Amino acid sequence: VLVGFAALINQAIRNTDQAFRIGGDEFVIITQGDVNAAAIVCQRIIDMMPKHSELTEYNIQCSLGIAESLPQQHAENIYGRADKAMYCAKAAGRNCFRISAN
Repeated sequence: VLVGFAALINQAIRNTDQAFRIGGDEFVIITQGDVNAAAIVCQRIIDMMPKHSELTEYNIQCSLGIAESLPQQHAENIYGRADKAMYCAKAAGRNCFRISAN
């Protein structure tokens, strides 16, 4: 399932984006652009989920969080804000994304 989801991510991102598995079932995608560009990538991932039989077979869902990099901010802060946004997406019913309030 992780390999299938990683393949989906690689299909969904642009050649200017980068994706990393950071552990377990968590991935980080660094997108070029602002939160609107990241939202497009997130929506593309959500839209592609039903087209991957290995994910639908096991009823795999995803929750995505977006955080924009701010000047003078440590990477841990960006990750923490994205993580909180992801948990908001989970609480909203999954298969969606949320954008972090700076």
